[in-house]
Amino acid sequence: MLPLATAVLSVLVLAAGAWAADPPGTQVTPQPKPGSVDWRQVHGALVGDKPGTVPVGSVTRFTDDLFTVAFRGTTAGFAGGAACRDVVPTGADATAYVATCTRVPVLYEYSEPPGVGPTWSKIALPGGDGDLSGQPKPGYVGAIAFMDRDHVLAVGGDASPSPGCPSCGYPRRESATPMDAAGYQDPAGHARAWVGQRDAASGLFTWHELGAGEMDPRMGGLTSADCAPTGSENPRCVAGGLRQLWTFNKNGNGRFTDRITPAEVDPGPSTLEPLGDWRFRVRQLKFYPSAVRPTLPVTPGAATEQAPEVFAVTSGCCASDPTQDTPRLLIFQPET
Repeated sequence: MLPLATAVLSVLVLAAGAWAADPPGTQVTPQPKPGSVDWRQVHGALVGDKPGTVPVGSVTRFTDDLFTVAFRGTTAGFAGGAACRDVVPTGADATAYVATCTRVPVLYEYSEPPGVGPTWSKIALPGGDGDLSGQPKPGYVGAIAFMDRDHVLAVGGDASPSPGCPSCGYPRRESATPMDAAGYQDPAGHARAWVGQRDAASGLFTWHELGAGEMDPRMGGLTSADCAPTGSENPRCVAGGLRQLWTFNKNGNGRFTDRITPAEVDPGPSTLEPLGDWRFRVRQLKFYPSAVRPTLPVTPGAATEQAPEVFAVTSGCCASDPTQDTPRLLIFQPET
């Protein structure tokens, strides 16, 4: 099998306003159309004149923040994020409390049990909200990806907001402190990860958190993940964070390996082109949706090559030199 690092990872600059000339209402510049979709809120915090409350029957709580969602088909899905570890104190301002409360990872599952219908339910996540030992650890779920019908990967970090560091935890916005400054500390913390496996009898998933033997101590908080489509030659997942990409092999040793950073690829052989031009956090990552990738022309009437296998996009902030504050598109192309 080819690890992620055995190939070429190309870095492209994303220019703001590149498609500004396109008319609204296209696939490139979509615009909502009145009455085209009937949305209604069924769970989560209410806004307006009811701060600190949720709709009657809401599965999620006012203290929950959800950052990611993933579905396999239309009947199995998960949403993850971070929840306040403790309830809002009596008489406290709920909105102010949730800004700096100690947060722990939280995960919700969507299913359609026979005779019940569409249902969201909170998972007893090991080391997170609902932990059966009653000792959840700080952190968050930052990304979720299905490996196949019966296995799911969730990744995140171990940081949490606090009165002294309200921006710690899931990086909703990048810090104004330049990431290339001496001694920069990533507020996203170190990585955490979980694997869920479907129970054949109930159809629901059971989860376990990956331990030290399955993680690398160099892994920072993770904000993106995706897995290769069914039928891929190299079935694996890739997760990304601040200037790093990692491979998780479900069918191999069941751990994260093959680190890629702007300065190095571990292990090689591999290439990162151009070296050092990838500066910021990987915010989204996607495999090509089919194991059979089309052949595309490199230049009109000339050579062709397969479509890239993995695409990742980064944030565009923040460097010491503001002229370098631009996002990047990372393209992974396996060797042939």
